[in-house]
Parts: sequence; structure tokens; C-alpha cells
Amino acid sequence: MELEEEESKKLQALSHKASKENPNNTLIPIQILSSALSHNPNCWGSLNDITVRLANLKLYDSALHYAKRAVIVIPDEKMSWENFWHVSSLIISSLKHESLQLKRKNEINDFLQKEFIDKRMAIPRLKNDDILLRVMKKPLHADNLYSKGEIQFTPTRIYRETSDLARKDPDENRPIHIDLVTEDKPLVIDNSVTVFNIGGDKISMGGPGKGTVFEASIEAGGMESVACFTLVTKDNVEQFLSNYDESKFGTEAVIITNALKFRGKVIGSLAENGKHNIKSGSVTYMREEDLKLFSAISNPYLKNKDPYSIEQEYRFSYRNTNKPEIIEIGSIKDISVRIKTKEIKKWIKHHFELD
Repeated sequence: MELEEEESKKLQALSHKASKENPNNTLIPIQILSSALSHNPNCWGSLNDITVRLANLKLYDSALHYAKRAVIVIPDEKMSWENFWHVSSLIISSLKHESLQLKRKNEINDFLQKEFIDKRMAIPRLKNDDILLRVMKKPLHADNLYSKGEIQFTPTRIYRETSDLARKDPDENRPIHIDLVTEDKPLVIDNSVTVFNIGGDKISMGGPGKGTVFEASIEAGGMESVACFTLVTKDNVEQFLSNYDESKFGTEAVIITNALKFRGKVIGSLAENGKHNIKSGSVTYMREEDLKLFSAISNPYLKNKDPYSIEQEYRFSYRNTNKPEIIEIGSIKDISVRIKTKEIKKWIKHHFELD
């Protein structure tokens, strides 16, 4: 991988040189960048560079292809998102018909709400030597996780509304807000019904009688329940040891030593309990200003980089019933360790042979 990255950087530098030496031949740098990406498909610099060059040639769809890849590779970089939104706006403004513009807007939103989140959730993939950590305030809760496999799932709504500043996040699984009627465009009802098309759903307003509605809105989504763990891997263990505040959420801890087996038990138990839209994966942390541009956060796997990134979360989720719920997966004594929070860093150093 190091050789591929080094080769990719050399090709990227060669692209800039070719651009200066051959200003009238715009395809040469693009060809070189394509070669760089064949060596390292995740080279963030090359992805952004080729995005800009293709956009300048008005090859907007090709530019968007690389812009999407760039935000997936490094989602907390300002330049990647600026390029993504710039190319998206160029595509939309190039279309003359409003119906085509709306179609492309929906396609871009679908990418953000599904493909982007799904691909980010898979990074990194769980491996045998990865560990999951859960910290709790009460010894009984930690004991029950260890001996019975009791896991509390909390509706994301609670995190949006809580007064606990350590856990509060207004953007947690943020639902989409849709204004149906606004004061500057009131709805006049005269023994009539107005139908609003919201995605694939329809909402009716009106009926017998007369009147005027000046304001009406709905919220959709934001109805997931989550169980949160900290994921520690060989790649992020140094970051964990430097940044993690082990006393932030409690004095009791359970360390899961076989993350893959644990994941299987959780997913299986959720399915047996009839849960829907079951997911698991790593949380992606983004700059707040980029996250605010999402119309909604349909899956609870995106969070603000500051202050939450130090938590290095791995989550399990399902569509909820709007109340906390405990799911029991059975004893995990064979794949976990029950310790005090103050012992976490020492245990992890030993586990990853950093003593």
C-alpha cells in the first residue's frame, strides 16, 4: 500500500507538471490522474484534482463520480464537500426543465442518505483482533451485559432532546423537516382537499368548510434506536489512548474481545425479536458545517466531528417504538472482560502489545 501511495503521489505531481507544460491539452493531466487512481483508488488528492479538471471541461457527471468517491474516502475534509456541492449545483443549473432538476436533486439526496452512509458504515470492517468497549455508570448494568448480554437500545430522539450535555446532539439521526404551508403562501380551504406529495407518500389537508391555514409542517425520520460502543483497532488504538476520557460516562466497563462474534449475536437477537431495519457499523464524523447541508440524517451513523469523534463509536440500530428497550443476547463471558473504567487503558495497551 505504501508503494501504491508513493506512486500515486508521483503521478499526481506529474499531472500538475503536465498541466503547466501543456496548458492547451487538458486531457493529459486527467489521463495521468486516472493512472494515479488505478494505483491507489482512494488517493484523496487525485480524486479532488480530477473532479475539478473534469468540471472545468463541463464533464459534470464524470466529475460528480469522483467527487462522490472523495467524500466517501475522507468525509471530514472541507475541499471534498465544496467540490461535491459545486459540481452538483453545476449539474442542476445545466438542466433547463424543472422536472429534470428535481430528479437530479433527488438522486443527489439519495446518494447522501443511502450510498454515502452505507459505504462509510463499512469503514473499517470488523476484524478478529478488534475490540468493542461499553462504559456504564452502574455496576449492575455492566454485570448484566457481561453475564446476560443485556444491551439497552435508546431512541435517537432522546439524544436530540436530552439535557445531559455529554450525550446531547441535536443532529443525532436528525429527521427531515418539511413545510407544507407557510405564512407567505397560505392554504385556502373552501370545501376542498389539497394533496401534498412527499416522496412516495401523500398527505391530505382540508375537507368540508372554509378557512385558511397559514402554517403547517411535518417531520419524517429520526425514529431509530441505537446501542453505542467504542471501537478500538490496531489503526486507531494510539488515538484512543491519547484522547479517550475513561471517566466521562461511568466507572464500570465491559470490553468485548471478539467483536465479530458479538456482532453476530446482537444482529441475530434483534432479528429474533422482530426488529426491522437492523444495521451495524462505524460512525462517521464530519465537520458540523458539512453535516448541516444534509436535509436529514436518515441513519444514525453520522455525527459532528467536534466533540464526538474521540468516542470512536460502533453502533447497532433498528427502527424503534420510541422508547428505550433492553435486548438480551445471552451471556458474553466467553468473549468479554468485566473491569473498572480506570483499568481500560492499561488493559488495551496489553491487548495491543503496547506495554
